[in-house]
Amino acid sequence: MDHVPTGMAILSTDAQLRVLYINHEFTRAFGYRKQEMKTARDWMELTYANAELRQQKLTSWLSEVQQAQVNRKPIPHRQAHVRCQDGSQREVILQTSLQRNLLLVTFTDITEQKRLQGELLKREKQFRGFVENANDIIYTVDLQGYVTYLSPNYQKILGVDPAEIVGKHVAEVLHPSDLPDGAAAFASVLQGQRVTGVEYRIRHADGEWSWQASNLGPMFDDAGCLSAVIGVGRDINLRKQAQEQLSLSEAHYRLLSDNARDVIWTLAPDGRITYVSPSVEQVRGYTPQEAMQQPLEQILTPASIALNLAYFSQVLADVAAGRKPQTFRGQMEYLCKDGSSYWCDVMATPILAEDGSLVELLGVSRDISEHKRFENELKQAKDATEALNRTLAAANEQLSRMASTDRLTGLWNRRHFEEAVTHEMIKADRYRHPLSMLIFDIDHFKAVNDQYGHLAGDRVLIGLSQIARQQTRDSDLLARWGGEEFVMLMPDTGPDDATTVAEKIRSAFAGHRFPDLGTVSASFGIAAFQLGESLDRWISRADGALYEAKQTGRNRVRLASA
Repeated sequence: MDHVPTGMAILSTDAQLRVLYINHEFTRAFGYRKQEMKTARDWMELTYANAELRQQKLTSWLSEVQQAQVNRKPIPHRQAHVRCQDGSQREVILQTSLQRNLLLVTFTDITEQKRLQGELLKREKQFRGFVENANDIIYTVDLQGYVTYLSPNYQKILGVDPAEIVGKHVAEVLHPSDLPDGAAAFASVLQGQRVTGVEYRIRHADGEWSWQASNLGPMFDDAGCLSAVIGVGRDINLRKQAQEQLSLSEAHYRLLSDNARDVIWTLAPDGRITYVSPSVEQVRGYTPQEAMQQPLEQILTPASIALNLAYFSQVLADVAAGRKPQTFRGQMEYLCKDGSSYWCDVMATPILAEDGSLVELLGVSRDISEHKRFENELKQAKDATEALNRTLAAANEQLSRMASTDRLTGLWNRRHFEEAVTHEMIKADRYRHPLSMLIFDIDHFKAVNDQYGHLAGDRVLIGLSQIARQQTRDSDLLARWGGEEFVMLMPDTGPDDATTVAEKIRSAFAGHRFPDLGTVSASFGIAAFQLGESLDRWISRADGALYEAKQTGRNRVRLASA
């Protein structure tokens, strides 16, 4: 029990609740020695300053102990705050068990676990704030098509509580006519693709169907596997209504609408502009007479000029070769009188004479600036979502790293070591490869803390970590086991080579001088893995070798026997 890395105490079950024994880890973790605690009540006085709270905790615990003595039932675990001798607070799980006429009490320190949980909740709250304050609707769908999350903006835009939609299949939410396009987009995302500009209708709280446009992308878990689909939806209902109204208007008044809204122009075979409709003044600021006199450099941007000339040259080449030239349909950027520019959807049709010669080009330029603006906004929303995903991935990676490493030394922590050692033991058993373990700790470390303070002790721990890391290979696994104790797993390494490495670390550490401290030594225990051996047994043998090194004078290396 002296070497168990968990605080333990043995108490009598009589009325005095005398403290019969406490192990080293209890004293190291909380700072109290056995002579300071004659009874459980003494310990309560040291850890709980408030008398009322102290009596409440003690009474409750004694009641559970008495019930266990009578009913022979397990004593429930308790979670408690402990005030240590140095004034710090620790979170512990208190486990009490009856062992005949004695009470065995175990104190498991969960302070770091609590801190990490709090940090994780803080990060999650921060990123949830980003999502919930976005102007668009952000949502996630599982791989079966069920909605798993909707941002609060859903209610603001559609008047429906997101809780009413979460858990439903997307087929219950989309307009029936939009299901095929939605299914196709969903299938593309399941193949790892990103899909933009998916338009669909969903029900508004007033019963009407409302148009949305979404960008969809895949979400991956820590293992890199597709886990869900994330979407960013934008309300385009007003734009769709405007488009529908425009289509209806065009059906009845196509000629009038074209002449009123669009710029109609004609171009002679020699490249001269021969006609521009009056609407040019509304969009570009030039009168038709001014526009007809302008060279291309004053009408179009350089990229659009190149597109214009390429098409016009192709038309002339087709006419010369006796081929029917094709109609042009594309987007061009026009220059305005005020120095701005705007985008147009341009359609140009060659008008041919009976002999096949070119009479003129008839063109219609329609303003699509609003459409371009929506495209840019959708792109910005997509970029913002991707940036958020990268930030979330980086935060998750950081939290995962924090959960696997020791914050002070930067080495792997005990949890990570225990996960890795099992894998190496299986490999060693299967392939009969040598495998060795070093357990070492700093000699008289408590004296360093007592004489020079805990900050000096931290410098010693960091120094030993750096020296040991310099002696490790990429395949070795060096971890902080707890307190001033470290452990190193050495794959493909027999006991002789492990002893050589341990001697190098021991010698380097003993020869290192710390400012204001001088030199500090460490003792090492080595155990080579034996086929079929359990982890507990292996660690016990290495720990026994460490104990022997301590007992025979410290600052030395001992190899465990088979």
